[in-house]
Amino acid sequence: MSGATVFELAAQLGIGDLEKFLKACIANAAMMTGATEPDRHVRKIRYTVEEVADLLGVSPRWLADECRAERVEHVCLARHRFFTFDQIARMLEKHAVEPFEDRPTQPHVARVLRRIQQSRKPG
Repeated sequence: MSGATVFELAAQLGIGDLEKFLKACIANAAMMTGATEPDRHVRKIRYTVEEVADLLGVSPRWLADECRAERVEHVCLARHRFFTFDQIARMLEKHAVEPFEDRPTQPHVARVLRRIQQSRKPG
């Protein structure tokens, strides 16, 4: 098959329509390189403050202020602030709010709840 033209290859494979043959070749090449896998996602090494702010739905100014105050984990290189994928995930976990029912009862919360219950009792 070496040295054969595209038309000859298509004829040998029994494909009369050259356009279909070329589409099949392109699809095969894409499949072999993994370019058609929808689950395949390339993770970036670093994300800028603006990218992370956009992903989280906060302002870049707020996020930069949080970085300067060292309240969020980040990478600082040459006076520029960046985030890794894992740092973004940890930031989301840190700011996650548990439902009140699932939280462990603090002593002062239990005391306040007792006072509320006592004040409701007919006296």
